[in-house]
Amino acid sequence: MMLISINSKTKNLNMVSFLRDLYVEIPTAGKNKINAAYTIGSQSDVGGAGLTMQTIENNFRINIDHYVEIDFENFINLIDAMGGITVKVDKPFSTTTYASYGDTETKERKKYTYTKGNMKMDGATALTYARERHSFGNGDMQRNKNQVKVLKAIEKKALSGTTLLHYNSILDAIENSFTTDMDISSSINLLKDGGSDGWNIMSFGVIGTPSKDLCTYTGTYLATVLQDKDSVARATDLMNMTLNGKTTQEIKKQIKKYNKEQGN
Repeated sequence: MMLISINSKTKNLNMVSFLRDLYVEIPTAGKNKINAAYTIGSQSDVGGAGLTMQTIENNFRINIDHYVEIDFENFINLIDAMGGITVKVDKPFSTTTYASYGDTETKERKKYTYTKGNMKMDGATALTYARERHSFGNGDMQRNKNQVKVLKAIEKKALSGTTLLHYNSILDAIENSFTTDMDISSSINLLKDGGSDGWNIMSFGVIGTPSKDLCTYTGTYLATVLQDKDSVARATDLMNMTLNGKTTQEIKKQIKKYNKEQGN
């Protein structure tokens, strides 16, 4: 779950990642993990995306303009339609993929090995890379960095001349790969707004304290993460810096400072 602030003038795009177990107040549903908002909302007229946005806005005092949701299968299809992407791996590791997108016939879990340096990835390989966190000492922090690498690689490939060879299949994949309240032309124009050099993609992760609390949706005590108010305030500050037109260097400097304060 990411909250993205964008400034088309400065070409800055700042992603804030929320831990899925973050313990929050969900409108009409009480205290629960933040990812429960989607499930609860899906069972009502508000919808999963609608209740998720309301939950973030109410808990973090942030206004959200649009949403984009993509499932894992369509994420894979989008990258495959582009002919794969090239990602620069800075921390090598091996991991076993999730069964839901393992072998296409048997659905058996598959082992992936990532070597340091530029690595060509198909959709399943890129998704496994973007989701992995257990292989790293800094867990979610490294996952956030890897997700930025994947998004940057997708952007670079989308803007490359070779993409024209796959234009029709990519357009079909884009139209079928995600759900959003933006029209497709606005989504494509947003990508183009980055210009030939692309967007300056940055990221920051909200942290918290591991706990075990009553989740009213299930009526049971589950593993949760209690909010770190200082971390939330840092995230809000970084998003405001992006929207208010601060330079890439200023934002990166602040991210570095905040990461240090969070022990990263």
